[in-house]
Amino acid sequence: FKKQRLDVETYDLFSHVIGANKGDIFKTFSIGGGLAGEEYREGQLEQQKAKRFKPVAMFKGPIMTDSNGKASVSFDMPNYIGAVRVMAVAAEGNCYGHQEKTVPVKTDLMVMPTLPRVIGPRDKIIVPVTVFAMKDNIGAVDVSLKIEGPLQLQSAAVKKLKFESAGEKEVRFTLQAKAAVGKAKIIIEAASSKMKSDYKTEIAVRSSSPRITEAQEKEIQPGASVSFIIPDKGMPGSNQAKISVRRRPNLKLTHRILWLIRYPYGCIEQTVSAVFPQLYLKEFIPKSRAAKRDIDKNINMAINSLRKFQLASGAFAYWPGNSKVSTWGTNYAGHFMVEAKKLGYNVPEDLLTEWLRYEKSQALKNDDSLMVKVYRVYLLALAGKPQLGPMNLLKENQLNKMNDVQKWLLAAAYKLAGVDKTANKILISAGTSVKDYQEFAGTYGSTLRDKAVILDQMVLFERWEEANKLADELATVLSTQEWYSTQSTGFMLLSMGKYFKALEGDKDKQLIMTGQIILPDGKKVDFNTDKISYDLDIASGFGKKVQVVLNEKTTTKRAFAILEWSGLPLQYTGKDESHNLELQVEWLDEDGMTINPENLTQGKTFWAHFKVNKPEKYRSKIEELALMQILPAGWEIENTRLSNENTPNWMSKWRLNREEYLDIRDDRVMWFFDMERHAKQVDFAVKINAVTVGEFFLPPTLLEAMYNHNYRASKAGKKVVVRER
Repeated sequence: FKKQRLDVETYDLFSHVIGANKGDIFKTFSIGGGLAGEEYREGQLEQQKAKRFKPVAMFKGPIMTDSNGKASVSFDMPNYIGAVRVMAVAAEGNCYGHQEKTVPVKTDLMVMPTLPRVIGPRDKIIVPVTVFAMKDNIGAVDVSLKIEGPLQLQSAAVKKLKFESAGEKEVRFTLQAKAAVGKAKIIIEAASSKMKSDYKTEIAVRSSSPRITEAQEKEIQPGASVSFIIPDKGMPGSNQAKISVRRRPNLKLTHRILWLIRYPYGCIEQTVSAVFPQLYLKEFIPKSRAAKRDIDKNINMAINSLRKFQLASGAFAYWPGNSKVSTWGTNYAGHFMVEAKKLGYNVPEDLLTEWLRYEKSQALKNDDSLMVKVYRVYLLALAGKPQLGPMNLLKENQLNKMNDVQKWLLAAAYKLAGVDKTANKILISAGTSVKDYQEFAGTYGSTLRDKAVILDQMVLFERWEEANKLADELATVLSTQEWYSTQSTGFMLLSMGKYFKALEGDKDKQLIMTGQIILPDGKKVDFNTDKISYDLDIASGFGKKVQVVLNEKTTTKRAFAILEWSGLPLQYTGKDESHNLELQVEWLDEDGMTINPENLTQGKTFWAHFKVNKPEKYRSKIEELALMQILPAGWEIENTRLSNENTPNWMSKWRLNREEYLDIRDDRVMWFFDMERHAKQVDFAVKINAVTVGEFFLPPTLLEAMYNHNYRASKAGKKVVVRER
């Protein structure tokens, strides 16, 4: 069940209620999505029908019986065809009992389509719709299909059938996704002269393209105005824009925040990096109530998700379910919890207490790197639990070995512990020099990450002259389109947020910006703020002009108008490229013979083989690599982990199962792994079925070192077709 990413509590509930072994649950529990009058049995249905099955459970209770031991309960049955198992558990004192019964779910006329889980822009699919007549002489039946959202019908909207006897018949509709993204609603109805049945569902039209961003900045004087043309380069439904009026330049940071939030992987470091800056970045995002709710939601979800990573020791693993401690990830997650708690967020006491217990025990040991040890004692002091013994040992024995960022952290630990004299003494030798480096793993460090750490401590010590210079440098870096790791980006945004939060209570408080933003439809939005920034989301008018007017009454000497835009291009085909890594992709049939994925027959089962190589010249260890393949909507992954299927013998020569973590989702598969020093090649394979007839886009294959952009490779995407068998 862990491999299926099902909720553990649901797992235990099923096991407890039906009294089954955990491994037998799916064999004994009837679940949704079957055919009329049939129960699910493994391997009984064709693959394209089996995908309809989804775990479903409805629960009510506890319910008190009357004096005769009777009780009544009602359920609203979801849109479902098949059979369900009704289970009841009774208890009185120390006595228990249970009973169950299988109940068919059917009506005289039923309709069931076969749809993919997702669809991409401009994909075309054939939708088979099966109509079931459960008694004779139903007669003529009209089958209609209606759609809402970014889909369009490419065939007749109504198909006609006739049932003289009980049975099933099939009609087909052709749908094509528009060049847009969003949720589409599909309504299918089968109607005879006396009865009617319908099926309603939603399907996501999703883009596999990475989001692209642009930013424009113009200086504006009091009494003057500037204007921008809002870009319209994304698909309908994907364009997002924001206009900002700010007192300082080079704060085009929205694209960095959105990149962190939408980062596709989910290790402990990236989970924290996505939300950590949001604790202090309300200056850089819209001030609406909805935006604040979104921030709180993101932060609370991240806090709750940390449970998936925490080990019995109180430390955190790098991936959910792993048993190995992630040393830096443990420190980093704790840092986030401490800061969140200080700002009033609900951090579960046991989560934080167990982390503190682990960190205190580790502070007494000498196994970790100097950076880890200094960061740890700083965090314990930040949490109000300073460990003066370990701090003194570091100061006495290793201060002369510390670089500048480590000295700032140790000094901050002493200041937070109330030992200002020692803190200031350490700072005498602490400069702002940071070596030029970029780690694959370890502390995920980089030059910019360390500068951001120093800025954070400069704010603590109120060293404003130095902090201003460093903040300007980081703001300029962040406003570019250059790639930076999640660790570097997260720490830079965090330190900038804390820097500006500190300034808000300082000399700039009396400065006022007043004016108007004139939207493309002519609507005027007034602003009057003493904050560092005024932000307004733009939901329409893409491709048209927006204007910013700064009133003469503004008390700032100048301001900066910034337009930030992001959107999804129609399709990202990518390209074949290789930077310090080599990637090969091949598509093989069940006998290991090469096939062409561009033209497949429905029902075809095949394998995707990904081979990652180091260049001959490179023999060092490469850590924290990610390989991702998003599938076309007409293909589906066959998860061999659940079926315990062995790989074919012809794969024996490959170096498989070397990943540290495997993430299989509805439409994609991602492997996370290291390449050891002497490893020349690593192989990955996934079994795939061609399920839905239609025309689709196969997104590019992406390989990257998550913390070093100099190591990456990709294979271009292409059009693929699944033909009817």
